[in-house]
Amino acid sequence: MRAHPQGVLPEGNRFLVSPAVAAAASRARLEGLGALAVLPDDLLLRLLGGGGDADDDDGVGAPALAALARCSRVLRAFASHEDLWKAAVLRAFGGDFAFEGDTWREAYAASLARRDERRVTSSRAATTRAGPTRTTRDDDAGDASTGNAPAPSSEPPPRASASASADLDLDPLVRRPPVFSDALFLRHLGAALDLDPAWTRRSTIPRVDVADLPPDRFHATFEASNAPVILTNACSSWPALDGRWSPDALVRRFGGDRSSNGKGESPPIFSNDEKTDPLLFSCGGYGCAMSDFWRYALRSRDDQPLYLFDRAFGSKAPELAREYDPPAHFSDDLFALLGEDRRPAYRWFIAGGARSGSSWHVDPNGTSAWNAVAHGRKRWMLFPPNRVPPGVHPSPDGAEVAQPVSLVEWYGSFYEHAYRGSGEETPTFSETDPRERETPALEGPLEGTCGPGDVLFVPSGWWHAALNLEPCVAVTQNFCSPRTLPRVLRFLRRAKRSSDAGLAAELVSGTRRADRAGLHDRFYDAVRASRPDALEEEEEGTATKRRRRENSASDGAGRRASANAAGLAGLFGRGGEEGPNPAAGADARAKEGSFAFGF
Repeated sequence: MRAHPQGVLPEGNRFLVSPAVAAAASRARLEGLGALAVLPDDLLLRLLGGGGDADDDDGVGAPALAALARCSRVLRAFASHEDLWKAAVLRAFGGDFAFEGDTWREAYAASLARRDERRVTSSRAATTRAGPTRTTRDDDAGDASTGNAPAPSSEPPPRASASASADLDLDPLVRRPPVFSDALFLRHLGAALDLDPAWTRRSTIPRVDVADLPPDRFHATFEASNAPVILTNACSSWPALDGRWSPDALVRRFGGDRSSNGKGESPPIFSNDEKTDPLLFSCGGYGCAMSDFWRYALRSRDDQPLYLFDRAFGSKAPELAREYDPPAHFSDDLFALLGEDRRPAYRWFIAGGARSGSSWHVDPNGTSAWNAVAHGRKRWMLFPPNRVPPGVHPSPDGAEVAQPVSLVEWYGSFYEHAYRGSGEETPTFSETDPRERETPALEGPLEGTCGPGDVLFVPSGWWHAALNLEPCVAVTQNFCSPRTLPRVLRFLRRAKRSSDAGLAAELVSGTRRADRAGLHDRFYDAVRASRPDALEEEEEGTATKRRRRENSASDGAGRRASANAAGLAGLFGRGGEEGPNPAAGADARAKEGSFAFGF
């Protein structure tokens, strides 16, 4: 793993150096941070970067970060933190950023220069249209292009000291000690840590060629038992897999960056002959051009990379929607009965660089999903509904999930914990005949890798996470088949019955908040009207469970009544019998250890 660019080490490394070096590091922090030294490192980072989602707190801003980086070596380590500059870029430019170089600091300067260059070009064009007037001099244009870009940060020259000659004989680490900080190092660790080959060694998700598993068998085996499977060669015939969804092809087809000439000022990664304004795709909540996104995705080393995740691609770029067809195994989607405009969001175009992906989650509204890879390789890990992945902490209502910031951090901290207590490998499926496959009683996770042409079936309720092993492009859809319908209706029914309307809106997703509490009734009515056959299994299962609950309650009441009768008889005597000897009763209670009335 490469060293931190500012010489930062984990706090625990303080105990691995000499006392002189540790003391020098403490002095450097006090002198370098001044009055800010009283703040814990994480609080100092929050002060510099702002209060997270608070719209009125953007931190100190990029110019101040650049100035602070020139104050001292320790303050430079804080002011150069990549998360601060990433936030500054996204606040200032949204998705219209130019990721030049290797860091977000460089991206800020490049994005600022590109924006100012556009303004200069636009001003010149307006002047030309207005007629012969005083034009902007070249040296003025040069000043305008730099705007308020942060000055290159450099470390201040060392102060002269009477003991300077004596310092030359000291340990170099004493003269220039490391900066010990977990808050600063953790982000670097997530970005610089190489993927351990052990994380991709296991392959326990069943893989079946689509020719050997026709839809009816899939429905009767994997879907009926709510078990995951990778269907190989399931989308190999799609037009999307003939190279149209490769990164360079996507850039050529859907436009370049948003510079004034459509090409950008720096040498592009991809050639792009398009002169028109590009389409903007959703990336981290911002509209981003394809060339800007892929320039970032292929150059950056983020610990939590931005991910292109667009659900409106069908209307933005209809040709993308025409270049794939849902496999027949997943074509019976009952949510389609609501209509395209009223159903929950269900399909996404997905793209990302290596190490990007989706963190641990359960798919929305009780649905199942399929995910097809058109370019690259995607690593999957799944846990059955009855087991939450280690290091993942959902709230009691399931509306929020606390987990490590990045997938790489989760793998580094919790991957081996996933197998502790569950055996080295999870139960395997029969490889002889797909019809013999059944869901095993799983304790550990299932893992596997999807490449171009592979489609993963993610069953309802399963925890799953995806890590792109290389630049990857995929498409995914959530769906509700007749086999999944009981789970979906149960989920929507629980949300509907929630006493908190706000909670119901958090649990249900993919529709307008005002419509979420009523989704159950609208969906149920649509299925009842158009596919009553699909409700028979759901209603039969609901009735069976109701009878089980009633029988269980009746049996429990009977047992409690019997226990009460026995207890009262033991205390007061049974009908037609003499009352108990008080002493004998005390001995009996002492021998039993306790006495229960069952109330």
